[in-house]
Amino acid sequence: MREYLVYAREIDAKFGSHAGQVLTFGSGDCGQLGHGVEEDDDLMVKFPRVVRPLLKLKVVRVACGGLHSAAITEAGQVFTWGCNDDGALGRDGDENIPAKVEGFGPSDEGEKGDGVKHETAVLVVGGDCHTAVVTLSGKVYTWGCYRDKEGKQWCDASSVKAAFKQKQSRPFLMKGLDNVADIRCGSAFNLARTNDGRVYSWGLGEMGQLGRKVDAEMKDSNGDYRVELVYTEHLQPKLVTLGKDPLPVVKSIGCGSFHSLFALSSNGYLYTCGLNNYGQLGIGGTENCTELQLVEDLSSKNVAVVDGGTHHSVVLTNDGDVYTFGRADSGQLGMLDTCSTGEFKDRPQKVTIPSPKAGGSRSVRMIATGSNHSLALTESNAIFSWGYGDMLALGHGVDHDENKPRQVDWSKATFGKKKFDGADILQIEAGGQHSAVLARAREDE
Repeated sequence: MREYLVYAREIDAKFGSHAGQVLTFGSGDCGQLGHGVEEDDDLMVKFPRVVRPLLKLKVVRVACGGLHSAAITEAGQVFTWGCNDDGALGRDGDENIPAKVEGFGPSDEGEKGDGVKHETAVLVVGGDCHTAVVTLSGKVYTWGCYRDKEGKQWCDASSVKAAFKQKQSRPFLMKGLDNVADIRCGSAFNLARTNDGRVYSWGLGEMGQLGRKVDAEMKDSNGDYRVELVYTEHLQPKLVTLGKDPLPVVKSIGCGSFHSLFALSSNGYLYTCGLNNYGQLGIGGTENCTELQLVEDLSSKNVAVVDGGTHHSVVLTNDGDVYTFGRADSGQLGMLDTCSTGEFKDRPQKVTIPSPKAGGSRSVRMIATGSNHSLALTESNAIFSWGYGDMLALGHGVDHDENKPRQVDWSKATFGKKKFDGADILQIEAGGQHSAVLARAREDE
């Protein structure tokens, strides 16, 4: 029954019309909070604060990238804000406040319109320097760029020449992807899951994070980039495989910065691949893996939802339990009393969620993972956060790490004239140095 509820929530979140308001907190030094950058209080926001430019819009989805954010409205429009150095906003204009990305939402035809038939956006996600959108028709659009380990730009494009040392400043339709139901972004790569549970990957796969065979040597013996190889093998969406066989039907995908996670539909088994320098693959040891590996310690847990940070992973089981593995020295794993520099756990550890202050269930129904921090939403509508706290992305008003889950105090949230007591939390999101919540609050009585 619970597995059905998890799946139903996923469908409802994608197609339902449960609109709310966006609240952000953490670092806004690049405008990623949407509050502007004129005042010091807008640059470092201690507690959840409503994004006022979005107040009149019915927002149904929100996303946090490395240094930017995005939202989708009930009408299928896309709004972005934050750092645009690499084209991650998909538009020109003011970077510090939300503004619309052209091409999504109701078509503006006629004399005052652009005469172009628009797509209806239903899902948006962000990477370090790029953004991806899934439309109601199952198409995928991306913009921005991927930076390799030497900082060179690559992007989704229609030719080899256009993909190297370039950024995609406007939405680009990804060819070869149809009927996409879900999408996730890593630092410089993507995973897309189709309606029938197949998974495609593309981007830069230098660490094995694409989950398929690619030549990871992006330069030849002379030190020159093998541009055509990267374009063909890395930047083109291709099916993720399990050894030589197709990957079985997948119900959840997740990306860390340089690693990937896949939960199977049939048995809830978890597979991982990619960078493993802090044990973030959960398989024991620290050797990188270019092929999918079974996380045996979770084989009996029926994994339902997966997510990843820079060097850690977070998974939610069908029973509402949370497990973490990977780097721990800033409290990323949420289960250690003290954390030493460089400390990590290379196998899954269960996280204990405290009892919510207002009572109710401790069972978790939603997780979100930023670069070095995480959020969890319980069945009783309580949000807990843990991990790196210097940038205030935990929402507790203090700039220190939290080694274990701590409940976010919504009485300190700034929400205009509406109360947060009794509000419905629709979505939680975590980015590089900031976090976001989509909430529906009741009117003042």
